[in-house]
Amino acid sequence: MKTILLLRAALFVVVVLAAPRSLGAVAAATPALTAADADWKAFQDAAAARPPENFTALSALERAQFVEQLYALLHSRGVEFMEKHPSDPRRWNVVMRLSPTQPRFVKTWETDDRGAPKPVIDESAAAAWKARFDELKAAMPKAADLPSDVRDQLLALDAMKPLNAATTALRNGQKLDLAYLRGKVVGFAAKNPAAASGVALLYTYMNLVEKSEPGRVEEEWVFFTGSPNKAMADMATGKSGAAALLKRPLQMAFTAADGREVDLAKLRGTVVLVDFWATWCGPCIAELPNVKKVYATYHEKGFEIIGISLENGRLLPADTPEQTAAKLVKAKKILTDFTAANEMPWPQQFDGKHWKNEISTRYGIASIPAMFLLDQDGKVVSTNARGQALEADVKRLLKL
Repeated sequence: MKTILLLRAALFVVVVLAAPRSLGAVAAATPALTAADADWKAFQDAAAARPPENFTALSALERAQFVEQLYALLHSRGVEFMEKHPSDPRRWNVVMRLSPTQPRFVKTWETDDRGAPKPVIDESAAAAWKARFDELKAAMPKAADLPSDVRDQLLALDAMKPLNAATTALRNGQKLDLAYLRGKVVGFAAKNPAAASGVALLYTYMNLVEKSEPGRVEEEWVFFTGSPNKAMADMATGKSGAAALLKRPLQMAFTAADGREVDLAKLRGTVVLVDFWATWCGPCIAELPNVKKVYATYHEKGFEIIGISLENGRLLPADTPEQTAAKLVKAKKILTDFTAANEMPWPQQFDGKHWKNEISTRYGIASIPAMFLLDQDGKVVSTNARGQALEADVKRLLKL
């Protein structure tokens, strides 16, 4: 899912009317705001932390320890912010970002019968945090200072319940009532036309449509282009256009980050994986060993990979050309250093525009990893070529 929108601290203006406040009084007020902003930035930095470039080369224990440390850091920074600033509305954004089950409060690590890392949990600490988290979540809907984006997310989470139940039902082989589920999404959109969180709701619904009745996907996207919820309508417009593009052989040409010229038209006759990913994407990194394995096994037999990297150059409209160029150089280096360290020999498209990447937006990519598998004619045969399905589909297409 996409990241939750975070509120920025409001600036305040002191207006002198009759009895002016002293400069000392104004100065005394400033540190409290500055401290809150600093603690908020510390929490945001913890939320943005990502695995190291050599993550996949670490041992299973080292990877488990690192992930636990990330959750522990996010937790400690979040709790610290809430305790130090109990009246700051941003504390509710913290609650939305934290989890009742993470960190796991690991005291030490052991190994199980298979030699895999096994955490020894501080059950008392874990139970105490879960109880506190549940109290905070219960208080949120009644909070007078609840930020609008958090309120939208709570509404979407409530509307998501039948869709989550449907996901479980589909996994158990049950037939879905798509008309009922569509009604839930439509109802949310009608009541909450400005809620950006509606995107997650629509994405989940369309995932269910794709898995249960794939022939309806395009008409459903077209239907939601008229949604009263702007975020949903914008997403549907992009997706419906992408659906039309995917009906014919994929056209894609660019100069890769390492200078190679890439043109899908010249790769006809081979099976191609177009991998939308980023170095900051945890699930993408987790999928990388599988992608490398399939590439090593089938590359000589006619399998190619093209990476579309949604690196975040942190570009701003106010940036000067020099600032933009410097940011792009830095972001590209992160990408090329990562691919070199992780032995990823295939070409990578890069523009530093993050979620506005020129190719990913063309195909309506709303979450990553997104993996398009193309047959020898260049037509998309799968938009979710991950895990064991990737190797199975590659073998099938190569007729091995």
